[in-house]
Amino acid sequence: MVNIKKIFISAGESSGDIYGARLAASFKGLFKGVKLYGAGLSRMKAAGVELVTDSKKSAVMGITEIITSLYANYGDLKKCAGFIEAEKMDALVLIDYAGFNLKLAEAAKASGVPVFYFIPPKLWAWGAFRMPHLKKNVDKIYSIFGFENDFFNKNEVNSVFLGHPIFDIIKQSGIDYDAYLREAKKGSADEEKNKIILMPGSRKSEISSLLPVIIESAEIINKKYGRGGDGFEFILPMAPSTDETPVKKYLKKAKFNYRFVYSDFDKYRSFSQAAFALASSGTATLELALFGVPMVILYKVAVLTELVGRFLLKAKYIGLPNILARAAITPELIQREASVENAVYHASKLVPAGAARNTAIGSLLKTADILRYERGVSPTDRVAADIFGAIGGRA
Repeated sequence: MVNIKKIFISAGESSGDIYGARLAASFKGLFKGVKLYGAGLSRMKAAGVELVTDSKKSAVMGITEIITSLYANYGDLKKCAGFIEAEKMDALVLIDYAGFNLKLAEAAKASGVPVFYFIPPKLWAWGAFRMPHLKKNVDKIYSIFGFENDFFNKNEVNSVFLGHPIFDIIKQSGIDYDAYLREAKKGSADEEKNKIILMPGSRKSEISSLLPVIIESAEIINKKYGRGGDGFEFILPMAPSTDETPVKKYLKKAKFNYRFVYSDFDKYRSFSQAAFALASSGTATLELALFGVPMVILYKVAVLTELVGRFLLKAKYIGLPNILARAAITPELIQREASVENAVYHASKLVPAGAARNTAIGSLLKTADILRYERGVSPTDRVAADIFGAIGGRA
C-alpha cells in the first residue's frame, strides 16, 4: 500500500510560481505517493498542484503596496492555514514572499506541520528582524546561493545549498544552455545580435513606474545604435500571470518594433540573441546574466518604502549579478536615478562594440560558475528528494 504524502506549496508571485511548478514536477516525477496543494498561479496549477487560493492579488512589493493589500492577504492566509490544518498536510514548502509565507509558517508550525523554505527570504539584504521568526517556525532552508547558505548557518539556521533551481527552468525550456555557454565564452556571433530585451517587471507598481522610462529609453537607443535597416527588435517576455492591459497601453505610442514572448523557450532564445536589456531588479537580471546580456537594472518603489529601505537595507547592491560578483558589473539605476537620461548614457557604453561591452559580457558569463552550475544535476530534484525523505516518504 502506497503511503500518500500531502504537501502544500506556497508561492507569492510569478517567479515563485515558476519554481513552484518545477518543484511540483520533481515531486510527481520522483515519487508516486504524493498529493500537492498550494497557493500559486497558472504554472503551478498546470503542474498538477490543486490551488487553494490564487496568489495573483497577493503579488506586491514595498511597504506602501503591502499595506494596501493587507485585507486580501489576510483572507488568503486564513484560508491556507485552515486548509493545512484541516487536511493534515505532511509538509509546508514556502517559496520566497516572506511577508505572507512566514505568517503561514507560524500557523503550520502551531498545527504540527513540518515547514521547509525553498528559496528563502533575502534576510542578508534586508529584513534581518525576521530571523528569530524564521528560526522558530522553519525546520529547514534550501538556500539558492552559496553565500546565502553561509549567512543562515552563521545565524544558526538549518540551511543547505543544493544548487540554484534556475538551471532546471532553463533546461526544462528546451534550450541547450551548455552549448550556448561554450559558444558565448568564445565571443561567437556577438556582432549579429539584434534584439533588446525589455523587462519592466510583472507587478502593476513596477509596470507603471518603470515601463514609461524603459519605452522612451528604448526609442532613443534604437535611433542611435539600431542595427540593420529597421533597427533592433524589442522583446517583452510576459509571465502568464502578468496583466498585459497596462503594458499594451504604454506601448501604444512606442516608436520601435516589438513583440511579446510567452514561453520559457522563446524567452531564453531571445536572451541568446540579445545585444542589451533594460530590466527591473529581480530574477530576470539573474537570467540575463547567465546569458551574458549587458543590461541596465532599474528599481523604483513608493516613497515610504524607500525611506524604510534606507534604514533596513544592508546589501551594497540590489541587482543579483552585482551581488553575486561582489562588484558593479552592471549599472543600477535606483529611484530618481532611474531616468531616461541615465539609461541612455549607460546604453551608450554597453550597446556599441568595444571594451566596455566585452568586459560586461565576460563578467556576466561568470555567473554560472559563481552559482556552481553542474551539468546533468537537478537542484530541484535534490530539494524534492530531501523534503520527501524528511517527512518519511518512500520512492
